[in-house]
Amino acid sequence: MTRTDIDNYQRSSVERATRLTPYARSEIARIDSETAELQKRIDRNNELRREIINRANMNKGPSA
Repeated sequence: MTRTDIDNYQRSSVERATRLTPYARSEIARIDSETAELQKRIDRNNELRREIINRANMNKGPSA
């Protein structure tokens, strides 16, 4: 289980145990959506970072 999986499990457990108003549920859904978008951006930036590092390493060539 990743940290995100654990966080999601713990969060959903708390939400199930607590009575939430429709407004609270919609706010949580909005926040979750924003979080997912930010995570996609982070993942993409990490992928770009790895590509840049790999390119830099390939340009170095073999060490003598």
